[in-house]
Amino acid sequence: MAIEERIQLTDVCEPALKEGFYEIEATVEADVGQKVQFTEKKEIVVSSRRFRFSPDEIYSVYPPADSGGEYGGCIPHVVFNRDTIPWEREMFRETQEKSCPWLLLLLLTEGEGWSRRGMTIEDALEGRENPLIYMGKDPDMPSDSMEKSTDQCVVADLSAELAASVLPEWEEVKLLAHGRLVSLEDKVTDPAVKSGWFSCLAANRYVDPGDQKMRRYRACVVSLKGFEELLEAEGVEKKRRCLLGAGIVRFFVLYEWGFTSTESPYSFPGIIRGLTVGTLSGQIKEGVKTQELRDLLERGYYPLNHRLRDASQTVSWYRGPLIPQYEKRESFHYHVFSDQITRYDPDMGMMDMGYACAWQLGRMLAFQNQSYCRILIQWRFQNYRRAGEQEQEKALRRLLQENGNQKGALADILAEQCREAISSQPASHGRNQKGALADGMPGRTDKETFFQGISEDKNSRFPPAVKELLMEGSLLYHVPFWYLLPDPALLGEEELRFFWLDTDWLLHFLDGMCSIGRNASIDYRHDEELLGSLFMEVMEENAVVRRKKQGKEDDGLSDRGTGRAHTGEEPRYTGFLLRSALVKDFRGLEFRAYDAREGGERLLALRLDTLGGNVLIGIFRGEIRRLVIGQPPEGLHFGMELARTEHGRKAVKYLRGLKDGILDGREVEAVLKQEGRFQCLDVKQTKDRIAAESGCEIGSAGFSLEMIQNAHSGVFRIRESG
Repeated sequence: MAIEERIQLTDVCEPALKEGFYEIEATVEADVGQKVQFTEKKEIVVSSRRFRFSPDEIYSVYPPADSGGEYGGCIPHVVFNRDTIPWEREMFRETQEKSCPWLLLLLLTEGEGWSRRGMTIEDALEGRENPLIYMGKDPDMPSDSMEKSTDQCVVADLSAELAASVLPEWEEVKLLAHGRLVSLEDKVTDPAVKSGWFSCLAANRYVDPGDQKMRRYRACVVSLKGFEELLEAEGVEKKRRCLLGAGIVRFFVLYEWGFTSTESPYSFPGIIRGLTVGTLSGQIKEGVKTQELRDLLERGYYPLNHRLRDASQTVSWYRGPLIPQYEKRESFHYHVFSDQITRYDPDMGMMDMGYACAWQLGRMLAFQNQSYCRILIQWRFQNYRRAGEQEQEKALRRLLQENGNQKGALADILAEQCREAISSQPASHGRNQKGALADGMPGRTDKETFFQGISEDKNSRFPPAVKELLMEGSLLYHVPFWYLLPDPALLGEEELRFFWLDTDWLLHFLDGMCSIGRNASIDYRHDEELLGSLFMEVMEENAVVRRKKQGKEDDGLSDRGTGRAHTGEEPRYTGFLLRSALVKDFRGLEFRAYDAREGGERLLALRLDTLGGNVLIGIFRGEIRRLVIGQPPEGLHFGMELARTEHGRKAVKYLRGLKDGILDGREVEAVLKQEGRFQCLDVKQTKDRIAAESGCEIGSAGFSLEMIQNAHSGVFRIRESG
């Protein structure tokens, strides 16, 4: 199945400035009675890594690193985080029309006559003095280099025969690099990715299906800087003559990975079909006969060892925030310590520690952030002061009305109020004034509260630092994994488990985060009257968290979807946990959730994050009824359909429409160099055949579009919730 979103391809993503030295001249004119002109010149250097890439510059690769699968006909590729990387160094300086990438993805097979070694850059460059080693025409250490001669690097030494046979021509190198623009809306949140622009570099060799069961490959991103003469030579013989009798051609390897071609299937649709799908609940063993116990296990409760305060041990129930079915929210109360939330089941003789753990965990996480604690306590005291001032103002107005607004009595009224304010025993207590409270809170009617004016004040906003951390907490950021999943058996390998988010657990967790400094009765009353609206805002507006982590500004999407935001109804959240090789090997997976098994409205993704290794969590606003997992469009790989003929290999490529990218039934036969003996694709001739079939000239973007294999997605439908 084709993925829904489109990608945009471009031939070249030229940087604003390529490598080299530049002189900037700035001129400023000023009029100080007469015109004065100031001119300043500065030299700047534009440089990037030439001998070894930083790992954060690589976004993804295909085939996945260290994987094994049936990759026959696949053309490997690498995707860079930065869209300008392949064009940042100048090639063919004397002919500017040749906008040629300075990188090549070299695919090598074991036993082909090559070797790789690690050494310092200085040692590697010593090969230029050896007439048996060819390193191109520009092997020196550039003066603007970001690296030092003592830094480590990796070199690949190819035999002259292999290098002359597999090295493409410069026109082919241009067709093997292109830029890709994709949407980040449905992707896993990735702090390293702030833009949808990527650059892609493909190899000119393909993986041979062969007849053997296993074959190991090494994909190497190598520098072509200095190899311009070799790239301009057409044909194997001319390339051999350019090598000047050298027996070894040395390339600097900037990035590399290995994979194995086997008979075992390994592909995106194959992994999707192999997923075990269900709800996030433990397996009930046959020995469990009690129906009440079975009901608790089906609701997501899990027995865990529990050490009591007196050092004795027992077994208690624990249930995290991820539950297998929807449960209506209970009435919520604020607490001063976690033992208030501990529940005891006399029938089972066990305690339920789920909400108590949530509250205590929230409190511990808050204590880790000292600035958060300070701001929270300061906010409380500011509200106490403002509420007190408002109560004093109300009391003054009431007394003035009772005295008929007599101006002569104003001084006496103010004096009495001052005495009450500084007295340890307020005078209102002794008078038994109507509506007075025993704990010294100012008198008010049953419909009024002490902090009502504060809670209704639209100009009184919660501290951004408090609200921001609570919004992250509402999406389970900073929560240790074992609080989410107390038993590893709940999520096995290659499993997709759906869940509901327990809003009661979340509210107790947020309450624990806000319990810092809650000691006196006034603290409790303050939180009871003000934090309810804060928690509601947090639950409704937490979509901002994901957008912020993606480096985007809020666009009002917090109200989108079926989350019932700002309607006063209880918010509902669902999600999934995925443990699969998809998470590790296919960076940039896309997830779309809908509220109907067919059609329906798109749900807003609140969180899509990896939890380490091969585990991923997704949380959506509303009830998921259908989930679509899409192959990363920026990582779509190239490939051909291969068949063996009497004369060697035959490669067929099915074509797409250049405007819509949809397969239209046309096909061409790709051209293989030397009848496929070196697994090399004749990129230029294949491009010409595709252009002739399409009736128009195409560049690297059009060639890449036609060489991309069909994208896939997996669709999972969820039954009605109970």
